[in-house]
Amino acid sequence: DKSETKTFALKSKTPNIKAADGKLIYEEGLYYEPTEIKLTGPSAKLARIAECYAVSNKADTLASDATLSTDEFQLYDAEGNEITDKKYITFDPAVVSINVPVLTQKTVKVDVLLVDAPSNFDRNCLKLNITPDTVTLAASSSETNIPDPLQIKLTLSTLDIGYSEDTDLEKMLALTNVKNISGTDRVNVTLDSEGLSSKELVLNDIHLTNVPKDNYDYTILTPQVKVKVVGPADIIDNITPNDLLAEVNLLGADTSKDQFSYNVTVSCKTHNNVWAVGGDLKETILKTPKEGVTTQASSPSSTTTTTY
Repeated sequence: DKSETKTFALKSKTPNIKAADGKLIYEEGLYYEPTEIKLTGPSAKLARIAECYAVSNKADTLASDATLSTDEFQLYDAEGNEITDKKYITFDPAVVSINVPVLTQKTVKVDVLLVDAPSNFDRNCLKLNITPDTVTLAASSSETNIPDPLQIKLTLSTLDIGYSEDTDLEKMLALTNVKNISGTDRVNVTLDSEGLSSKELVLNDIHLTNVPKDNYDYTILTPQVKVKVVGPADIIDNITPNDLLAEVNLLGADTSKDQFSYNVTVSCKTHNNVWAVGGDLKETILKTPKEGVTTQASSPSSTTTTTY
C-alpha cells in the first residue's frame, strides 16, 4: 500500500487527572501544543482514522493550571471504535503537550442592587423573588474577583406592579474573567405585588438643584410632569402631589447648550416605601445670561469675556 500524510485536529484524554476541592478542570479551555498532528502511514489505514487523541495517564490532583507531556496516542474511526493497529503509522510531532486549565469555583448568592433609589427609600420594603437565588461561578485560579453576592443591577423606576425580568448571565459576565458553570443561563427577578397599588399624579413644582455657579440663569421651561407612583395600597389611596418631590439635579449635566433636556427624579417626602415608575422623565432647561452680564463664546482665536 502506498504511504501518505494526513493532518488531524488533536484532542486529549487525561483519565487520572482530578481537581482539588473547590477547583474545577475547565474542559472547554483545554488546549494543545501543537493543535494539529500529522500522521504518516499506509493509505488504507489512514483512511479509517476519524479522530486522534493525545493520552496522558499521569495521576494527579490539581489546584492550579498544569502542562502534561505525552507520546501516547489513541486513534478512532468514524463510529467511535478504537483503532489498535498503529503499525507503520508515525506521529509528527512524536511528543505533545496538554495544557490543563484549573478554575476556582464558588457557589454565591444572587442579590439585587438598586442604582437609582432615593436616599430615604427603604429598600427592605421591596419583596423580590429571585430564581435561582444561588449560582455557581468559576474563575482562573489566579483570580480573586468572583463576586459574592452576584448583584443584578435594577433601576427602582422599572419596578412596576407585575414586574418580572430575566437577566442573561453570559451577557452580565461578558466583560469579566468569571464564568457561569451553574447549568442555568438566566436569573429571574419578580416583584411580589401583593398589597401594592399605583396612582398617576401631575406635579407642577419641580426644583432645580446643583445649578452651576456661572454667569447664567437656568429655568425650567414647562415645570410640569406626569408621574406614576407605586406603594402600599392604603398609602397610595391618600397620596397627593404635595407628598412628592420632583428635582432636576444638574450635577454633571452638559450645560454647554442654551437649551437642553435633563432627567427628573421623583421621591416621596412623607413615606419611605413609595416610589415612582415609568419611562424616563425629562424637563427642558433654558440657559440665559444673567441680567447685566454679556458673554462672548470662545473660539480658537478668542477668549471668553464678561462685562458687568
